[in-house]
Amino acid sequence: MSGLCYVHPHLGAQCRKHQKRQVTIDLLQPEKSNVPGVWPKPLELSLVALRQTFVDLLDKERIDLGYISSATALFEFRSDHWPNACLARLSLADGKPISVAVGFDGRKAEVVAHDV
Repeated sequence: MSGLCYVHPHLGAQCRKHQKRQVTIDLLQPEKSNVPGVWPKPLELSLVALRQTFVDLLDKERIDLGYISSATALFEFRSDHWPNACLARLSLADGKPISVAVGFDGRKAEVVAHDV
């Protein structure tokens, strides 16, 4: 998660201000994310930059953006503005789901899936 450091303090502060411990960012359309309240400019800019970083990563991996039907990052925060964990979920055009989680230390974590 270290590459997302610019997002964390702004996103965490906004969540803390509105007493939310989790927030989901839409990586394709950040403006549709469920971040509460009016977004301060630094948060807005960091989410736009996060989307661009995502698009750049897809490009480096030679994955066409049109092949991604949805892409989200769920952040869970501790009591401060730093995340406890992040879960990235992608849905591909062929229906294949991809989930990757990292803990507060940036190390890959196990994704536990269950039917709801």
